[in-house]
Amino acid sequence: MKPKLLQYLILMIKSVLLCCFDFPPNYGIGGRRWAKFAKGLAVAGIKVYVVKPNPLPFQSDSIWTDDVNHENIKVYSFPRAFNLELESSPSLVKKLAYKFIIWKIKRLEKGTIYDAAVGCGETFKNLASKIIKSNSIEHVIATGAPFNLLYYVAQLKKEIGGFQLISDYRDPWIYANNYGMQNLSLERLNVEKSKERLVIESSEYLISPSMALLSPIKRDHDYKHTSHFVELAHCFDPDDTCQVDKPSPPQGVTRLTYGGSLYIGLDSIFHNLTKILDAYHSKYARWPDIEITIYTDDYEKYTWLSSYNDCIRILPSVGRRLGRELLNSHGALIMLSEHTKDFFTTKFYDAIPFQIPYVYLGPDGKVSKYIESNSIGIVLRDLSDLEHLLQILPKWTNEKSFNSHLNRNSLETRTNELLAILDDHKAIQHKSN
Repeated sequence: MKPKLLQYLILMIKSVLLCCFDFPPNYGIGGRRWAKFAKGLAVAGIKVYVVKPNPLPFQSDSIWTDDVNHENIKVYSFPRAFNLELESSPSLVKKLAYKFIIWKIKRLEKGTIYDAAVGCGETFKNLASKIIKSNSIEHVIATGAPFNLLYYVAQLKKEIGGFQLISDYRDPWIYANNYGMQNLSLERLNVEKSKERLVIESSEYLISPSMALLSPIKRDHDYKHTSHFVELAHCFDPDDTCQVDKPSPPQGVTRLTYGGSLYIGLDSIFHNLTKILDAYHSKYARWPDIEITIYTDDYEKYTWLSSYNDCIRILPSVGRRLGRELLNSHGALIMLSEHTKDFFTTKFYDAIPFQIPYVYLGPDGKVSKYIESNSIGIVLRDLSDLEHLLQILPKWTNEKSFNSHLNRNSLETRTNELLAILDDHKAIQHKSN
């Protein structure tokens, strides 16, 4: 985008309201994407008002909290209706409390009960409405999951109007493998579909990190204006690397690093990895000289991998120190399941500025194709791929490919794309006709 046009857009878009359930300091998977975009907008001179729930008690602050400490970002919080995090507690009292909460939610909510925003509708809408009116806000962004948050914003637009709505799908909704969607009765599924229908009808734009998330909506809904379905991919933030000293990767061993949550569906990926390691052990009567380190808060779920600790280590999350760990590695590990093989997750973009090759584990899809076609990594499918990886990864040089990869995926580039969406008054005029 040309500088003069960018300056014009900033003058036209003075403020936005962002509705994000896991916005920092709240801890949660969904906070990173919009913490970065909020930062990008704030740095550009736009005031960003944020509505989120109170943080959960005894939960650590988000590692992205410093990103949103900016004079142009003002955060408002509302009380949660329920705390579904009690499910994972070892305490018997808390487990019983969780069962009582589920019993209560089932009687309150007609759709899925495993949506963290259930019961927050009126509290959220009252707060958001006050912010919109007192600050004359014309642009509202809502991001889900939880998807009830998008639904509440769509309701609010129907009730008070006067603003452009951008609804952001970070995950599938109706077609999700989580949030209890797979086991819903037909009656409850239809409730979720009616919620989504209102969101679609109320939004000037439906955006997503991947068009693969929006394609089923375009296919299944009578929504003619498909130009308003836009991919707004994740991005990397150059500031995440500016204070990281570059160490040297270890000698004599090929080191791969992964950081972040281990998503649903990765069990089969780990089983395939262990088969590849077993095949190497059978062929050479020893384990490969490889060190796969996974930093995650989900490490307790994969204790069964301890028998492979010569090659695989699963350790607690290291937060922002992950950047140093990536620089101390020969490759950034990307693991995707069958239902996420076409999604470029935040982990994919977080690794970009460190300019180390990707090592992809998972079914073939858009991500594996992108890695191979752009010559920025290796897809690990079988023993021969592992042997190839061990041979070439420590000597990898491909600066040219990474430079073009860097240029098109920065926070500044993505912020400019978001500004262009926010400034599309034609969409507003269309919806009002």
